[in-house]
Amino acid sequence: MADSSPGDEPGRKPRERPGHPLVIALIGAVAAILAAEVAAHAGGINIISGSAPPARTTVTITPSAQPAETVTVTASPASTNPGPVALADCHVSEGCKGYNLVVRPDVGGSGTGITFATGSVEVGSAGDLEYEMSQDGTPEIVPYGPSKAYSVDVTTQQANEQGCIALTTSDPDNNPIEGFHQGLTFCVSIAGQGVALVAETRPLGSDNVLYFRELFWPNSNIQ
Repeated sequence: MADSSPGDEPGRKPRERPGHPLVIALIGAVAAILAAEVAAHAGGINIISGSAPPARTTVTITPSAQPAETVTVTASPASTNPGPVALADCHVSEGCKGYNLVVRPDVGGSGTGITFATGSVEVGSAGDLEYEMSQDGTPEIVPYGPSKAYSVDVTTQQANEQGCIALTTSDPDNNPIEGFHQGLTFCVSIAGQGVALVAETRPLGSDNVLYFRELFWPNSNIQ
């Protein structure tokens, strides 16, 4: 009969001594590696213990709206002498010249002169005809000086050089030109210079500014 080791009690199994901690950790690691290899070869999913990485945060960047660009446009007032224009019914072969005229009233009361041979308008100065206000405040155009004749009795057939020559020679007007409205048409002859056909292109507004289109034929035989 074998001797019992000290501390052993009769009838009880011998106590198993626990393994060393380092050995146990190594065995566990080897087992985990073998399990991962088996899972990889078998098409399994590797499972990594530990906390899951934080979910990605989607950040929406909204650019600040840029202020609208401000463009300042400085518009000059309409010139009283816009200059010559090309018009279909003004043939160069006939020596015709076309002008757009802006005739402004003279606030000083001296009148605004219109010179038809050059298509020029000058506030406070004389011309062939003069735009002024009558004593009762009515806008009117009157002749300035002698050797000017005009007529407002212009028909469609007479709205040309020969028609204006005939009207201003045989039946000139003696009264001022009044009743301004879009479409008003009149002829003007200046002795020794030529004849003009003038048409109002805009209605007369509260500012009393007249807008005319002029056709001028120079060197007509008008006495």
